[in-house]
Amino acid sequence: MELPEIKRKLESFLEEIERVKSRFFPSLNLIIIRNLFDTYYNAENDRKDFAIIYQGKRILGYDNLGEWHKHPFENPDSHLKCEEPEIEEIFREILDILDRVRKDEL
Repeated sequence: MELPEIKRKLESFLEEIERVKSRFFPSLNLIIIRNLFDTYYNAENDRKDFAIIYQGKRILGYDNLGEWHKHPFENPDSHLKCEEPEIEEIFREILDILDRVRKDEL
């Protein structure tokens, strides 16, 4: 894959994340949520990882290492086969989990 194609794919990926992030967390800068939401993308092989990090540990994740799978909140070390999630779906799940974690801390 040539560098211009890698750049185009990476820009498209980041634009979609920013667009969806702006709907769910309009007042947060992406840098602020990096401690909570970790993403990885390799344009050469289309590898994608999404994870929610809480107290230094993954509490939810999706990635396509091998095939698409989910690391569910209830057991983030497990792998549940799934279809590629929409980024919007991931952000909805983040909001749900943040609400659950917040309630547990009260």
